[in-house]
Order: sequence, then C-alpha cells, then structure tokens
Amino acid sequence: MYRDPGTTGLSYWGAFIATVSGYSWHEWASIFGITFGFLTWFTNWYYKRKEYQLRLRELELRIINERKQKYEKQS
Repeated sequence: MYRDPGTTGLSYWGAFIATVSGYSWHEWASIFGITFGFLTWFTNWYYKRKEYQLRLRELELRIINERKQKYEKQS
C-alpha cells in the first residue's frame, strides 16, 4: 500500500491543530507555566554547573601554585 508522505504529515498536522485549538486559556497558562518553569530550572542548572567547574579549576590551580611555592622554598 502506497502512502503519500505529504498527506500523512498533513493529517498529523491537522490532528495537532485540532487538539491545540481546543485548549482553554487555563490549559494554555498551565502549559506555558510548566514550560517556563522547566526552562528556568535548566538555565539555573547550566550556569551553576559552569560556576562550579570554574571554582573547582580555580581551587586546583591554587593548590598547584601553593605546592610549587612550597617546593621552591625547600630547594
């Protein structure tokens, strides 16, 4: 059986539009609230992770420099 990809995609798109157009304002507010909440969480996680990595690298460099200075004083 031959399926036309354009027709199949169009039928899915039509089903999506029919579903979305049936949402009330309350449902849209819930969807956007959940979406923006997730995006906020992801953004905070990303930048906190970057900050943690930078602080960890800074600490590693500080330890290396302290060990180097201690070694130079002993020599």
